[in-house]
Amino acid sequence: MSLKELEVPEQQLSEGLLSVKEKKEQVLIEQLEQSRVQEQRVLLENETLQRQVEELRGFFPSTDHLARSYLKYYPDERKSSFVSHSIPSANGTCACTVEKGDSDNTLCLGLPSDYPKRKKPERESHSNDSESQ
Repeated sequence: MSLKELEVPEQQLSEGLLSVKEKKEQVLIEQLEQSRVQEQRVLLENETLQRQVEELRGFFPSTDHLARSYLKYYPDERKSSFVSHSIPSANGTCACTVEKGDSDNTLCLGLPSDYPKRKKPERESHSNDSESQ
């Protein structure tokens, strides 16, 4: 091919590349605009929800003063609300901290104490195998 013949496909390639870049820019601008619109919608929804929360808070009495007065009359309750326990497990003890309350659930890692121990498999001697080959 001659130099003149190569200039035609080069020009077409340049025009195609420019067209693709323009299309890409247009798509990005549209996506940016959609994101801005969505952001405005979310901000409006957030404001609406905040107003609704404030309205609902107006229906319920404030509990801050109740908590403060409770702690004023029962200050020792906070200090002794956590109790340490030692619970036996397969490999010694499990130190667990349990909060006083209705629940007595604890989490201990390891096998339970009544878990049967496995026998270790006996190893066979493989030194004789190499001699027989």
